Amino acid sequence: MKRLRAILLGAALTSAPAAAQDGRVLAAQAHDQTGREPLVDPVRTHAYAICLADRHWGAHLLAELPHSRGESAILAGLRYGATTCQPSNRALTVGSRFIRGGAAEFLLEHPQRRFRLRPFAMPTNAALQELDANVRASVIFIQIGECAARANPAGVVALLAAEVGSPEERAALANVVPAIGGCVPSGLSFQMPPLQIRAYLAEGAFRNAQADRARTAR
Repeated sequence: MKRLRAILLGAALTSAPAAAQDGRVLAAQAHDQTGREPLVDPVRTHAYAICLADRHWGAHLLAELPHSRGESAILAGLRYGATTCQPSNRALTVGSRFIRGGAAEFLLEHPQRRFRLRPFAMPTNAALQELDANVRASVIFIQIGECAARANPAGVVALLAAEVGSPEERAALANVVPAIGGCVPSGLSFQMPPLQIRAYLAEGAFRNAQADRARTAR
C-alpha cells in the first residue's frame, strides 16, 4: 500500500475539471450498461476481479477500449478459461467494468506487472461523439476517474486501501465525492453502486500513473 500511496500522491492535478458541481451523485441521466448488471456480492466480485488480474490475463482489458471487440475477446477467454478464480462451480456473471477496476487496483499495487501494459488511447472529443452510447459513457466515466484521482490522490489512495463494503470505504468515498463532482461535465448526473465508482477511480488512477511514468521515461 505504501507503493500505491507513492504512485497516486505523486500525481499532480494536470487537467481542469469539466464543470464544478455540488458534490452530490444525483439520479441517473447517463448509464454505463456494464454497471447495471446485478452484483452477486461486491466483496466476491472484487476478489474475483483481482484474481483474474493476478492469475490470468484480466489486466489486458485495460489496453482495450470498453465494449470493443478486443475487450469482448478477452472477456470470452476469461469466462471459459479462468476457472481457478471462480469461488464455486458456478461462474460469476461480472460486468467488464468491475473486472477492469480490479485489474487497475492490482496493477497499482504491483507496478512490476504493468511495465509493458499500455492503456487504450483516449479518443478525441470528435471521435468520442462517433462511438456507441455505451462506449461513450464508459470513456467519459474513466475520464472523470482520471480527473478525480488527480484532484484528490490521497482520497483515492484511502478508498482503494479500504475493504470493499466496509465503513472505511464509505467514509473514503464520501471524501472523494467532491473531487468527482468537480470533474463531472456540465449537465451530467449519475447514480451507480460504490464498487463501480471505485472501479472508475482505480482505472483513472492507473492511467494517470502510466502517463506519469511515460513522461519521466522520456
